[in-house]
Amino acid sequence: MSDVIETRMNDTPFSATSCSWNIALLPFIGVTALDYSEKRERKKVYASRRDGTPLGMTNGKYEVDSLSMTMLRSSFQRLIEALTPLGLGSFGDARFPIVATYSEPLALLNGVLPITVDIQGCRITGVKDSYAEGIDELVTEVEMAALTLTRTGGLRLWSVVNGVGT
Repeated sequence: MSDVIETRMNDTPFSATSCSWNIALLPFIGVTALDYSEKRERKKVYASRRDGTPLGMTNGKYEVDSLSMTMLRSSFQRLIEALTPLGLGSFGDARFPIVATYSEPLALLNGVLPITVDIQGCRITGVKDSYAEGIDELVTEVEMAALTLTRTGGLRLWSVVNGVGT
């Protein structure tokens, strides 16, 4: 499917102001950055073919190999206050989802559906706070691990078919 037919309201492409965040099922507006990447490592399988071409590829292993978020310091405080009871006293033990939604007001009138990213099984693995005199806002950098990432409409890099029956 091409993106040619997709038009934006007032020709406005998605940007940072298009984002809304639900973290641990709670809305947050203090997210200033979210970075993530995923991969599925596969191996070519060779055997005794005379032409030397592979027989195929393994199903491989999937992982969300990096996930980090930057939040306003006060928003991070609210987040860890919500997570600590879920982790039975440790916000680092709490398992939670992050859902990012990208949409523009009235975009549905033009047939532009929101884009969502659903990150499941998140856990905080590192926190970095810093302070510098000046005009910048105070932020907290949060490193996380996650189990899966699913995009709008159930699109995913990992295989649902290979997981059936497990």
